[in-house]
Amino acid sequence: MQHFLDSRTKDKPTIWIPETVLMAAVLVFVVLNAGLFLGETSVTDTYALEIEANRRYYFAAALTFPVLAYLHFAACRTFLKRKKGEESPLIRKFFVSVFAAINSYASFYFIELLYNSIFYHMAPKYKILGWGITAAVDIILMGLVNSVSIGMMIGNIFFMALGLINHFVLQFRSLPFQYVDIFAARTALSVASQYTFELTWQMVVMFSFLLSAASVYVNEGLVRIFKKFPLRVLLRAAALGLGGICFYVFIVTSFFTDNGIWFANFEPQSSYTRFGMEACFLGYAKLSIPVPPEGYSEERVEAIIETASENAENENPADLVVPENIIVVMNESFADLSIYPALKISEPVMPFLDSLTENAQQGSLLVSVRGGWTPNSEYEFLMGSSCMYAPTTVVYNGYIKDE
Repeated sequence: MQHFLDSRTKDKPTIWIPETVLMAAVLVFVVLNAGLFLGETSVTDTYALEIEANRRYYFAAALTFPVLAYLHFAACRTFLKRKKGEESPLIRKFFVSVFAAINSYASFYFIELLYNSIFYHMAPKYKILGWGITAAVDIILMGLVNSVSIGMMIGNIFFMALGLINHFVLQFRSLPFQYVDIFAARTALSVASQYTFELTWQMVVMFSFLLSAASVYVNEGLVRIFKKFPLRVLLRAAALGLGGICFYVFIVTSFFTDNGIWFANFEPQSSYTRFGMEACFLGYAKLSIPVPPEGYSEERVEAIIETASENAENENPADLVVPENIIVVMNESFADLSIYPALKISEPVMPFLDSLTENAQQGSLLVSVRGGWTPNSEYEFLMGSSCMYAPTTVVYNGYIKDE
């Protein structure tokens, strides 16, 4: 791999074949999917239509990326005639670094383009934040592998996968990809075959750019940051240090809320579209970590258990009612529409349930979910434990790790 990336000596005509075939394949792929750009759109959302109106420009961009990459390849092989790629290391490093910065924003851009219908209306500071998070991950990867080119290619694959996962999870479940979903990966894979995965024009643009970017990095060579062993060690230590700083800022501190980012527990997609997928993914990860309530301690829990045990011992068994069977129906589709005061009805909504006045209790019930995440209602009923201190997550997935 290193020899292939760094070698610029004794070029043969056959060296043009792989690059020509790859870029031609990208062009053919884009052209074959031209209908996604030029055909009728099924989108009806007002904001999404603003993006859809620019599909022809994205189509032109998807065609342009491989052409520019091929011209770059031709320049490297014909005009620059580099020997082992080290004739102008500073110029090469500057060019690749600038391209990597543009690439980092492109990675963030494509993640949002895949799912975010209001991306054009996102506040600039949140676009800069998303770019910064993407760039930080790319810098960490470049530091760990001591190469701008290889680090960026790994980063591109990572962010492409992240964007696709978020797109399909949102499409199939109407909720975006979150940290706790990682623990349900096995379940997701088991039902994935039941869904239809469709190619979109956004994916075509993203694939075209990433393959073209990979061509640029390969033809620029490894672009190693440091050659001497001590400096490589320091670089990797710095990369890990940057990762630690990012973890502290995004997970430990209140950075997101201090910058006006709020997290909707019932509809996380509303936060994702306003503030960006990456920022919200980290923000919801922070919220999924349980925070002990005020006054909580193991000693306090043991004292409560001991008191409950003493009370149980003092109870008269004859006074206890122990039912043989308990039947509970948790009906997710149930709704008593008569609670709405403005609703005008000509006859009772649920006369039978209303007639149950003897040996029955009736009333309104507050639950911790709406429209989804119903496992938390089941958890609260079965365990007698509130989900107040477990926000933005399904308890089964987030906290129960063994049998």
